[in-house]
This record gives sequence, structure tokens and C-alpha cells, in this order.
Amino acid sequence: MPWQRVLSVLAIVAVGLTGAIVAFRADGFAAIDATVPRATRWFVDQASGRVVLADGFSGRGLARLDAAGEGRELEVAQNAGGVVLLDRSNATARAIDASSLRLGPARSIGLIAEPTTQVGVSPAGLVAVDPASAQAFLLPPGGDPIAIDVAAVGDGPTTQIAPDGSIWTIAAGRLSRITTTGRQTLATGLSNARFTLVGSQPLVIDLDRRRARLGSGDWIDLPSTAIVDELVLQVPGPSAECGWLAGDDQLWCIGERGVDVDVTIDGLDVDGADQLAIGGDAAALVRRSPAEIVRLDWRHGRILDDVVADATAGVSLAVAASTDLIWVDETDGDRVWAVNPWGVS
Repeated sequence: MPWQRVLSVLAIVAVGLTGAIVAFRADGFAAIDATVPRATRWFVDQASGRVVLADGFSGRGLARLDAAGEGRELEVAQNAGGVVLLDRSNATARAIDASSLRLGPARSIGLIAEPTTQVGVSPAGLVAVDPASAQAFLLPPGGDPIAIDVAAVGDGPTTQIAPDGSIWTIAAGRLSRITTTGRQTLATGLSNARFTLVGSQPLVIDLDRRRARLGSGDWIDLPSTAIVDELVLQVPGPSAECGWLAGDDQLWCIGERGVDVDVTIDGLDVDGADQLAIGGDAAALVRRSPAEIVRLDWRHGRILDDVVADATAGVSLAVAASTDLIWVDETDGDRVWAVNPWGVS
């Protein structure tokens, strides 16, 4: 396939979570390949109480594990550091062994029963933080919980867990990074600010002062054309030299010293309720109303298709980004889409 054609190919694959994928024992199976490639991701089929491993490059289901959780409130927390199946109905967590594709024993964790508790996975173990009660802890594999002193943390998206296990939050106008060793304040005076994560560093927009900052870099003035109240930050994604934000027909990638990329895409029309996901050369805008997925070529400033896929109206869509791969999950439905720039080196 000529390289010009390769660059224009982006695959969107719907993976049916309830369909016949592979027949496995309830406790898993002995894997032929003892590693799970980076192009895979776990999803929950709420109707059957199973977790499904999907391959974003081939569009195939690779494994299905019976979580014995039909009718329960199941979630998956995952990143390169590991995968954990959460059952909020009975406040337990079970690690998923990536080499043998088996579920580990359930561990009781009362905090995850709270609907406001966020859970992440890091190389050091499972991290949970509940902004409502200002409680947090680290649960090492096979170890006892280690309390994390969070004091005050922000609600909802103003508190996030990074892949390295650190807790980032904006509370009382301060952007802070919290770990088991203490709290570090990186910025103050943020009375009206939002942030996302680019790898384990924050991309912050200070709406009152019309500026943005990546990690510990410089504060960068937002372009004069940006309507700050309608700006959309990228969903948390992989480590990169810059982090993305969008408004109307424009995309900007904010680096530590300036705007690294400034792209206009005619007809993009980003709305404040949309979700923007960019990972490497994969890019998608997930619109809320009507619910649809639009694929983008940010390097050449164009929409590759008007609409790639229509999601079920009213269904919640969870969007995740990794390098060259965007996942869109109908969390209340039975479909998953993978946006992947096939063959891009």
C-alpha cells in the first residue's frame, strides 16, 4: 500500500461486547502470548457481568472473562501500570493478570463504594481518592492500604489521578500534586480554571487570565480568537511534547514554551460539550448532541469524514486516548469504537 494511502486510512471498528467472541473457562485461560499489547483495552459488558479484552488494530475481541457480576456496578481502571476490575456494588477490586488473562482475588475497599470516588492504577498499586470525604489511599499489590493526606481536593474533573499514581487537583485556587510523601503546589490564583492530563503532567487553562500552561512550563497567552468559555481540553492522553485544546474550528497544541501547533479545520465547530481525543496521529471529536464520532487529520487540518459513527442517543460515551489509538465506549450500551491510523510510522 503506498504510503500516501496509508496516511489517509483510519479504522473505526465496532466491537460487540455481547457477541460470541471466544469460548473461555470462567476463570480465564492459559495465554499463548504472555503479554497484552498496547493496542488492547478492557471493557465491561454490564448485561452479562463479563469483562472483554478488545484489540484496537484488528477490531477483534481477544478474551472474555466471567466477573460473576451480573446486575452489579462494574468498572475497569487501567493504564500501562495494570488493570483492575472494580465492583462498586460490594466495594471490591480484583486485579486482571495481563500475562495469564485471569482475575485475581477480590480485595475489599470500602471507599470505592462511594459514587464520587475516583480510582486509578499506577506502578505502585491502586490509587483511590474521594473528593467528597477528602480521603485517599494507595493499595500496593499484596500490601495494606497506605493513607494519602489530601486535605482539600476539588470536585469532579478538578481532581484526577495520573498514570504515575499522583493525584492532581485544583482546590481553593491552587493546583496541587499529591502523593504519599506530601503535597506540592504548582500554581495559585486559579479561581476559574480547568485542567487535563498529558501523560502525568497537567495542561491547565486559566480562563480569567486567558492563558494555558503545560506541566512546569511557561504560562502561554491564549490566541485572541479563542472564546475561552467554549474551549475544550483534550481527554487525558499519553505523554507528549504538547497538549491540545480546541474551540470552534481551531486546534492548538500548547507546549512548555509556546503554541507548538495552530490548526484551523473548516467545519469542525467544536462545542463546549464535545470531547476531543488526540493520541499521536489518531484524533477524534466525539460530539454529545447528536451523539457522533468525527475523525480528524490534525496534521493536514481536515475532517476525514463528516461522521464516522453514530452512537446510540442518550447513551454515555467514555473516551480514552493512547498512542495512535482512540477508544470510544458506550458505557450503557454494547458497542466500542477504536479509532486507529493504520500503518502510520
